[in-house]
Amino acid sequence: TSGDKGIFKSTDEGKTWIKTGLNDKTVRFVKVATNGMIVGGTDGFSLYLSKNQGRSWQQTGKEFDNWETYRVTHNKKYLFALAESGIWRSNENGKKWRLNRKDVLSDIILTSTGRLIILENSQVLASDDNGKKWYKLGQIETKDFAMLKILKDNFLVACTRDNGILYSTD
Repeated sequence: TSGDKGIFKSTDEGKTWIKTGLNDKTVRFVKVATNGMIVGGTDGFSLYLSKNQGRSWQQTGKEFDNWETYRVTHNKKYLFALAESGIWRSNENGKKWRLNRKDVLSDIILTSTGRLIILENSQVLASDDNGKKWYKLGQIETKDFAMLKILKDNFLVACTRDNGILYSTD
């Protein structure tokens, strides 16, 4: 879990918690990649990676135009980071990043089939090739941020600030 004093872990189903690092950081999110690497995004405009279950952390993502990172998702080959400057892609080790798509300021998710879905300027876009090409799936009427979440299989939910909760089953 994360908070304003670092990243914590529990090995007893939440009865006790141990600090695992980034103790002086406000952590926005924590994600565990397919290879077991832990990714933490901080308010300090940085991403941090741990390859040893949180015992040590390495800063990454210095290529980002703006380091404020909102979300990370992954598949077996790539990490995808949604930052204020757009979507950035890295091979799973997170050492080098390249800008994949500019100015996406909402959300990114990965479906069980490997499809990336983003919300950009009220348009729902998808990519089936790790972000090389994007196509329009639909539209969500919102003037502000929306959070995307897949609840199961084809059940996609969008939580918007100004238009409530929307869903799609296709």
